[in-house]
This record gives sequence, structure tokens and C-alpha cells, in this order.
Amino acid sequence: VFAWAALKMREWKKFQIYMSITLACAAIFMVLKGIEYSAKFGHQGVQIEGGGPVQGREIVEGHVHKGMVVGDKVVDADEETVKQSIQDQTSARLAEFTQDEGKAVVAFLTELKAARAKTAALRKELELREGELEEAKGKFAELSEDSGEEYDLQEKTVFALKKRIMGLKQAIPDSELASSQIRWAFGGAETQAVVVPDGEKLDGSDEGALKALASGIDQKELEAAIAADLEAGKVDVGYADKVVFKVTELNFVLTRPTHDAYVDEILSQAGEGHKLTLSKPYQIVDVDELAEGGVRREELLWSEKAQKAEKGTALTIDLLDDLEDQFLEARAYDQSLSTEFLRASWEWVRQQPGYSEDEMIGNKVVAEPIWNGRISEDETKLKALKLSAPGSVTFNVNPPMTLFLDPGDLVKFDDNGGQLRDDTTFSGQLLGSPMIMGVDALDFRHTAQRAKAEGLDPVPVIEGTWLLTHKAAHHHGDSGDKGEGGDDRNEFRKIWDSHMAWLTVEEERLKLKGRTPTDNDRFRVNWDQILAYRDLDYSPARVTAAALRDLKEDVAQKVKESGEIDLEALKNAGGEEGERINRTGLFDFNGFAGANHKAFEFPHLEIPRDKVGFESTFTPKWNTYYAIYFTITGLHGLHVIGGAIVLGYYLFFGRKMYESNPEWLANRVEIGGLFWHFVDLVWIFLFPI
Repeated sequence: VFAWAALKMREWKKFQIYMSITLACAAIFMVLKGIEYSAKFGHQGVQIEGGGPVQGREIVEGHVHKGMVVGDKVVDADEETVKQSIQDQTSARLAEFTQDEGKAVVAFLTELKAARAKTAALRKELELREGELEEAKGKFAELSEDSGEEYDLQEKTVFALKKRIMGLKQAIPDSELASSQIRWAFGGAETQAVVVPDGEKLDGSDEGALKALASGIDQKELEAAIAADLEAGKVDVGYADKVVFKVTELNFVLTRPTHDAYVDEILSQAGEGHKLTLSKPYQIVDVDELAEGGVRREELLWSEKAQKAEKGTALTIDLLDDLEDQFLEARAYDQSLSTEFLRASWEWVRQQPGYSEDEMIGNKVVAEPIWNGRISEDETKLKALKLSAPGSVTFNVNPPMTLFLDPGDLVKFDDNGGQLRDDTTFSGQLLGSPMIMGVDALDFRHTAQRAKAEGLDPVPVIEGTWLLTHKAAHHHGDSGDKGEGGDDRNEFRKIWDSHMAWLTVEEERLKLKGRTPTDNDRFRVNWDQILAYRDLDYSPARVTAAALRDLKEDVAQKVKESGEIDLEALKNAGGEEGERINRTGLFDFNGFAGANHKAFEFPHLEIPRDKVGFESTFTPKWNTYYAIYFTITGLHGLHVIGGAIVLGYYLFFGRKMYESNPEWLANRVEIGGLFWHFVDLVWIFLFPI
């Protein structure tokens, strides 16, 4: 409005100032919405299955941690957890170590060492022969054809050396592959660092390594070698909201387009350390050779024209697209043959007595024996004439790769493999895939609503849920062991008990004001409350009847005197003062984009995969509210961007129009302003939502 008024008064400088302020406000708004959107896209919600009398209703919110595959499970990728997991798995496997296993490991290492020695010998010979070849080439260059036998002899030497070098270059990869096959035939795991009796260290990957070599193994040296592998990035890392498999085989269907994004992701995770190759040749009988006859169908499959892709061909999107095109072409040919046979059979039936065109009724004829007999004969003939191209291709994964998959991309899975949404299937081993996250909110409102609907007291139901009763150890200062006084509560039960203590005080405070706590107050624990309860040290003494009575009386007195709850009295009740979240006034943005997991440490939770009911970031997938929220705010944001572009055009490119016809520019700015204030009006109604 001020910018428009400035144009009316023919004050260009003021117009620039007011319009710049308008656009700056739009930019600030879009930056803040971007921060808000980013926070929601990165904030995870999980509905937990199983627990007390009301199943699958409690919700935890937080940020997903990065997970690292160690052995046969995913663990939190923080240094302390990885180190502890290595120690636990190494100790467990050493404890299970038997004499027979020791002999098997030694035999394996002997075979592996021999294979690697062969590879080293080949490499050494290659280096030697390449040197000899350079020397022979130099001598040969100095000779001429007139040199006679010496010239011919040197020429043969150069040729022989080139031939041998080519043979060595082919033999070395085969030898390396043999070593890999020996290693993975012994058993798969992520990390190997074993010491053979003569002290030579072998690095690679096998399960026997984590069990160790023999009774005299140096465990500290083993753990140090594994830790070095982890530090060097020789492990698989991904976000711990994925389902993780050790994949040995992939099968892609050709009956529908393959989802390129899946293939790209698989190849990306495979990297250069894993080879994905066709397990057997893809063959389609050639139409012309089939028509010629005289050769059995099985033999035709091995003709040169029938070979569409050789065994060992590397997986690529282009390869799958090419095979899909050839499959669809072969299937179209088969379908055209079937159509021709059906048409011919129909004509034949029409010529039979009692089946003339006037007497034939399609559905009736199909049920007749004469038709079924004819179709049976046709199927026998078609079996020999159809190309019958395979509808899928299988790729071997060597060595087996760790594959992180989004649960939403999986149609089904079990311990031995799964199926993606594009019908791609894979075989392998399901690794332990817990959902690992830092928890910044607990929401029991759905549990409470369901309990009330069934006539149950919500509090005992909540206290019987898996979240509050499971015994798994937690990190960040809580080992899960019993503390003083036999306290065996997990960290989340401690948070809940602290919340109940706070709620008792809150009820007294609200009672003085003629109010009662809402379900949000009672059954939801927010991030700042979690931090405050942790600072109270979750002490059982602070939630005893006597402590609560003294605390309530003290707080009630403070409320009567000041009309506000004394947070300091609550914080210091029953123990020493903990850390506080410092507020800095008007420009305190702490918590604006949700819980700050970089500034504060939140409880760690590992949710077993079978306990994960529904999980999503705070996007339209989570619930209807966010679907509406992102639709409306997204449209509003697009309107703001559109308005800013129009008004920005007038600000940066309107000078010429202002000088030639200022009233025209003022009218255009007025129209732009009306659109802008329409957007403001929409936001007035949208903001309360």
C-alpha cells in the first residue's frame, strides 16, 4: 500500500524502499517456512505395535540415527555403541568357539592364504614380464631385417612376452575371484581381521574371523583391526529406519517396466566392491531357426542367434531395458500365434454338424467337449511353436552385499528375502534391523482414548505398553541395569513417572484456577519436558508420596502468592539443580524447528522391527492433518512466490515504465497489491488452523 501511495505521489525512492521491505518480508517468510518444512521432513513418528491391553497405539517421535552393520545386526553408528557391539559379538563368538571350528578356520585360512599367494605370484610375474618386454622392444628396435636370425629370434621373443602378459592379465582377476569365493563360501559377515600363526594379517570379510583363529588369539589385536576397518569406512552405513538384508541373489521381472530408481539404488549401494552378474544366459529361440525345423528346441536355445545376454553380464538399467524389449517382442509373437490358432479353431467348429453360425452361442460352445478337445490339441502344437521367452532374469551378488531398503518399498519380506513394489525379488539373510532413534516426544493420547473406549483406566494401560516395560539397555548415561534401591525401570518409564509427578503438581496449579489438565497435558510428553525430567535424574525418591506432598504444598503456596508456578522450586525439589534450557527473550529460536538434537542429548531407543507398526516423517503420509496442512501452506507459499515475482519485476524493471507513464505503473502495482493482500487474507484464516 505504501509503495502504491509513493507512486501516486511520484516518489520513486520511497516506492523502492517500501517495495523492498515487502519483498524482504516475503523472503523471510519463505525462509522460515523452509526451515519448518525441513524440520517436519526430518522428524520421525513411529507407532509401536504390541504391549499392554490396548495394542499398537503409543507413538514416539524423534530423529532417526545412522546405523552401522556389525556382524548380523544394525547398531547405532555412534563410536561408543559400535565399539561395545564389536566387543559383545567378538566375546560371544569366542565363547562359542570349539576345537572343530578352530580346525575349520585354520583350514579355511590355509586355503585362502594359498589362493592369495598364487595371486601375488601372478602379479609379481606380470611385473617381471612387463619389464622384460620393454627391454626386448628396445633391442628389437635396434635391429633391422638384415640382421637375419637374431632379428627373427627377437621378434618371436617380443611376441611370446606379449602373449604371456595377456594371459597373466586374464589370470589375475580369475585368481582374485577364486579368493573371494573361498572367503564367502566359508560364511558371511561384515568384517574380518584375523592373525594366522606366522603373524601375517589377512583382511577381508568372513564370519569365522569374528569367532577368531584358535585358542591363542589376541582379542585386543582383533578388536583393534576391526575398529580400523570401521574407521576406514569398510563397513555398511545407512539410516536406521531401513530393513537391512545380506543379499546373495536378485531377480528382475520383464513382464512390467523395472523401477529404474530401485536399480540405481541397488547399484549405488553395491559400489565397486560387489559384482552383480547374470546367473545364466538369457536365451530366446530364433523365429527363423524354429521355422526351419530339423533341430530339437533345446539345441536351438544354444545357437548364436538365441543368445540375448551371456552369463556373467553385469547388471545395468540398459541391459534390463534391452531384455525387456526382447521379451515383450517374443511375447507379442506368441500371442499372435495363439490368436491365429483360436481363430482357426473357431472356424473349424463352425463347420461341424450342429455348430453352424445360426446355432452357435459362444458361451455354450466353449463348454462343449468338441471345443475343449480342439483347444487341447492347439496347446500341444503351440508349445512347440511358441518362443516362450523367460519372464525374469536372475543376477548373482558376489560377494553378498548389504542392502538398506525403505519399508515402504517392500511388498513383503521374511528371514530369507523379500519383494519390492516393482515385483523385483531378492534372496539372502534378514539382518537385525531395529529402528534406532533419539526420542524427543512420547504420545500416549491414542492409547488413552482406546483404553477409555473399552472402559479401562488409561494410566495402567499405558504403564503396560512395550515402550515402558521393555528391558533393553539405553545409551547416554542409562545402562538399563538396576540402580540404587533396585530401580530396574527403563529410561522411558522413568520419564513417564517423572511426568506423572509433574502432572500431580500441575493439577494442583490448575485447580486453583478452576481448570483441569487436558489429554495433551496428561498423555503427551514433549521434548523440553523430556530434557527437564532427565535433569531431575529420574530419581524414584522424587516421586514418592511424601516428596510429592511436600512439593505440592510448596508449589501451591507459591501459586497462591504469585499466581504462577515456581519452576525453580519444582526443579530443585528432592535433589540438586540440573541443567536448564536457557531462554534469551524475543529472539530465542531454540525449539522453533522442533527439538534440536545437535544442541541437546535425547534418550536413545531401539525398536525391534516386529514392533514397528507404522512409521513416517511428518508429511502427508503421517495423517490427514499433515495432508491438509501441506496442501494449504504449499499453495499459500506458491502464491507468495508468484506475488513476489510480480512485485519484484515492478521494483527492478519498472523505472522505464515509471518515467513514461507513472500512472500505468501505479495501477499495475495496485493490482499486484490486491493479489498480495488476498494472500494475506487467506493466511489470516489459515494461521489458526
